[in-house]
Amino acid sequence: MRLPYYLETKTILKKTVGKEHPDYASSCANLALLYYRVGSYQKANLLHKEALQNKKNQINILFPILSENEKQDYFSSIYPFFRDFTDFAIQYYSHNYPQNKKISEDLFNQHLFTKGIIFSSTQKMKEQILNSKDSVLINQYEDWKKQKEEYVTLFQAPMSERDSSVNIEEIASQINELEREISKKSELFKSNTEQKEYTWQDVKNSIDKNEAAIEIIRLVRLNNQEKPKDTVYVALILTDKTKESPELLVLENGQELENGALSFYQNNIDFQLGDDESYNQYWKPIQDKLDSLSNKKSYSKIYFSPDGIYHKLNLNTLKNPKTKEFLVEEQNIQLITSSRDLIERKEKGEQKIDLSKNFENYKTYLLGYPAYNLNGKDTLKVNGKDRSLNGLQRVVGQQTVVPVLEGTKIETNEINDLFAQKNVNTTLLQNKEATEENIKELENPTILHIATHGFFINQIPESEVTTMQEAEDRNLLQNPFLRSGLLLAGCQNPQTGQEDGILSAEEAMNLNLNGTELVVLSACETGLGDIQNGEGVYGLQRAFRQAGAKTLIMSLWKVSDEATQLLMVTFYEEFLSGKTKREAFKIAQLKLKEKYAEPYYWGAFVMVGE
Repeated sequence: MRLPYYLETKTILKKTVGKEHPDYASSCANLALLYYRVGSYQKANLLHKEALQNKKNQINILFPILSENEKQDYFSSIYPFFRDFTDFAIQYYSHNYPQNKKISEDLFNQHLFTKGIIFSSTQKMKEQILNSKDSVLINQYEDWKKQKEEYVTLFQAPMSERDSSVNIEEIASQINELEREISKKSELFKSNTEQKEYTWQDVKNSIDKNEAAIEIIRLVRLNNQEKPKDTVYVALILTDKTKESPELLVLENGQELENGALSFYQNNIDFQLGDDESYNQYWKPIQDKLDSLSNKKSYSKIYFSPDGIYHKLNLNTLKNPKTKEFLVEEQNIQLITSSRDLIERKEKGEQKIDLSKNFENYKTYLLGYPAYNLNGKDTLKVNGKDRSLNGLQRVVGQQTVVPVLEGTKIETNEINDLFAQKNVNTTLLQNKEATEENIKELENPTILHIATHGFFINQIPESEVTTMQEAEDRNLLQNPFLRSGLLLAGCQNPQTGQEDGILSAEEAMNLNLNGTELVVLSACETGLGDIQNGEGVYGLQRAFRQAGAKTLIMSLWKVSDEATQLLMVTFYEEFLSGKTKREAFKIAQLKLKEKYAEPYYWGAFVMVGE
């Protein structure tokens, strides 16, 4: 048996390189696996915890001096330690329930540390820079943002139009080095960027009476060849009445949830068909567990932190086959990035800003009905012979005419009238003024509402690449933030030396939205993007949140122009009448449902954030 050798190796490494060395963590993890295989769960658990603590310490040391891309690469390299512990914890829990449920505490605590860790780290760095009052550091940060935007423009340009003397990889390296330098220079980061180790009790103490918090974890199990074997989902559930430890619920049918069940859900949405199955697949096991914890009493609010497939569906559109009601009618679900958000909000002691009051302090911007073709013609045929298109223009499909959305004109006009009745300081940008330039010049608006076409592009399969141009486009779209965006004025005929009229998620990250209470993306598929385990969706929603938006309204599928207009106008009517933004949003959905019964119309949009 290899156990004595593993024990000896661990002892030697502890003496020679110390407990903080990566090799020591690997030794602990290997030994934990052996103990797990022979059924020694408690010994395995202690070793897993020792290995994870090693990695947490490394994160706190390295993250303050790494760029965001480097953080992603590093966390990917150590992710197997956290994945293996999640798998172990599920097995431990199933073997010891109900005699010993405490492993769920360790699992909850681990995911409080890791979930959204890169997003959280980047946000803290930005906040500390802007609040530092260090003019040199702030200017350096603004210079870094400018260089990033120039790099994106250069990267999108056709290779035929690039200056042959420009080394684009070298520029990327310089930008990355500047980002690292900014991190290092700030003395604030030495103490403040450390990822705090919160516990499940901290979450419990952050929720009010009759509230619950649910953490969803996606786990891909591997076989002996380190290849994906199956996928499971874990729901960690806390209520205000939880005393011993969080409840752990395992959904073993992860592959079905991500394939057949998702196709069934999406087809029923698209074709407006009845759906009595999706509720049972995605929500019923969770609801049953919630009922058992509350003696079937209702919850005033459920904080839900999604992962994996739960980013691709709107829980509110799931119909309970027994009651014949949708989840939006039965529960009050609030989407959050992580339960850590609840703790940090309470720690800051911030008074919740009531957006339904203090109208005199508003700075509201409404942008809609863009003139996609600034030439004013009804059609504009574009092909490679007429002019050179940048990569994003080619792939988005600028060769075809972008249809004007008449509903966005009505929508923004009516919302503007509502704000005017409250004497709110509002700027309306339409037609030729609904430009990318105007959005980029905004300084910390209270509310930003954008009504236009949105897009999300899937990665181009390597098998479909047959030309140099397609290879170039595929390389461009390796970046998920360049595969989603918004179409604005002039996107069909951008002028040389000016913005191209396409606000990509990559560009949206650099917007000045610090302190922005609400961003509404009234467009198709603005909530889509690449999903990464524990980090959420890489696309417009992450970009606008990273830019500073506290709350975001976005869509998960193509939307009806008329239904969207009604939803948004109703939302602002309710909001300006004194409802909170979440109350107003739910009321607007329910009112739209009275006119359009099918979820396709009223369920496309979701609200995330505070």
